[in-house]
Amino acid sequence: MNKSIKLSNILTTLVGKFIRSAVRLKSNASAYPGYIIEKLNPKYIINQLKQLPKGVVIISGTNGKTTTTKIVANLLQANGLKVFTNPTGSNFIRGVISEILAKTNLLGQLKYDIAVLELDEAYAAQFIKIYQPEYALLLNVARDQLDRFGEIDKTAAMLNEVSLNTIKTVVLNANDPHIANLDVSAKKVYFDIAKNLQKLFINDNQLHADDQLRRDDLLHRDDLLHRGDQLLGQSKISILNIKNNQTTKQSINSICRLRKIKSTVETEAEIEIIDPISQKSQVYNFKPNLKGVYNLYNATGALALVKQIIPQADNNKLIKTLSTIKPAFGRGETIIIKSNQTDFADKTIDLILVKNPSGFRLALSSYNNDNIPSLIIINDNYADSRDISWLWDVNFTPLRKSLVATSGTRAYDMALRLIHDNIAVKKANCDIEQAINLSLKSNKPILRIYATYTAMLETRQVLAKYTKIAKIGD
Repeated sequence: MNKSIKLSNILTTLVGKFIRSAVRLKSNASAYPGYIIEKLNPKYIINQLKQLPKGVVIISGTNGKTTTTKIVANLLQANGLKVFTNPTGSNFIRGVISEILAKTNLLGQLKYDIAVLELDEAYAAQFIKIYQPEYALLLNVARDQLDRFGEIDKTAAMLNEVSLNTIKTVVLNANDPHIANLDVSAKKVYFDIAKNLQKLFINDNQLHADDQLRRDDLLHRDDLLHRGDQLLGQSKISILNIKNNQTTKQSINSICRLRKIKSTVETEAEIEIIDPISQKSQVYNFKPNLKGVYNLYNATGALALVKQIIPQADNNKLIKTLSTIKPAFGRGETIIIKSNQTDFADKTIDLILVKNPSGFRLALSSYNNDNIPSLIIINDNYADSRDISWLWDVNFTPLRKSLVATSGTRAYDMALRLIHDNIAVKKANCDIEQAINLSLKSNKPILRIYATYTAMLETRQVLAKYTKIAKIGD
């Protein structure tokens, strides 16, 4: 780095740190300092990231970015790398800049080995115009925030730009047709799930093409697992050729495969890893600390990526580390409230972020909902998606034996949606704090909260009044 750039970076860092300190005194606007620095010194992010000897990893896709980023960072750290990441979930470029400001020293030095960055699909496509990452992990494409992105083909096109502009390796989800067919200039590898699990992890095309999945007799997760083969058919991975609008079959050699899930509730799994050096395949059993079957999918992609970054990484050590990683905030997070801190009985609260049909469906399949109080909190702020019509593409019948209440700005819309699936709604209350307090007074020891993004943040603030909540990013 030449002297003029170095001096510019030092001055920019000092200004940015001052802005960051001033902003944090008044609000939690974590991305605002990045916005100012982005305007003040557009090359700051490039100059800082170029300091990293192992470069930059981008993780993007509709579902699972935050948790997968945390998994990858933890696995790399366990193998001796110092990892810079954006753990707050602020996945815009300005959010990354704000995190860089926090981790850069006063001499303008970002002393890390590698950056693992979660980026929103649209901002990932912008990011590669200013910095070409060394690695990319692209998870999935689902209908999410259509008021922002338009149809899913546009989202896939954004991720195609990322895959084309990645320098070393792109890791792709072989089971998602929008991802598997992306154009790649660098080395291309895949992760996937075994054929017997495809009925559980239905991709967006299958979700909307298979009306039989919505039949009233499919009330339980076990029914879905039992009859899934009939509904989705038996075949090798079928890759949809998006460009020609035809279905073709390709031979895909995945280096990491989720082979078996022993239980969708108390998750235990088998993952197969093909070693990039020896090319030998080995199956590993593990019981993750991460709740939710969708997090097993995330973990599979994370392992595939880490084995490309550190081919010599010991698989047993990776699996052991994977079994200790806790969920990212709000993504299957477990919060415990003790009765000695409140006027109600001990409570275990599962907080689950939901934001699109496929993600919500997988969340419902990951828990036993029978006779468990559930609170669904739906907001329609910009970060949640203004258009809530996606709720009508979720099959809520697994909640028929649950005790359900709704809240958020769209509490009554959510209640109407549940009634349409013959689910009794105990109460609809737009006031989130009131709704949570009422739900906490239930005599049941468990409370399950499904919430959109801003509703999840507000829920954490409410629960923090009763118990210590981990800070975002911990």
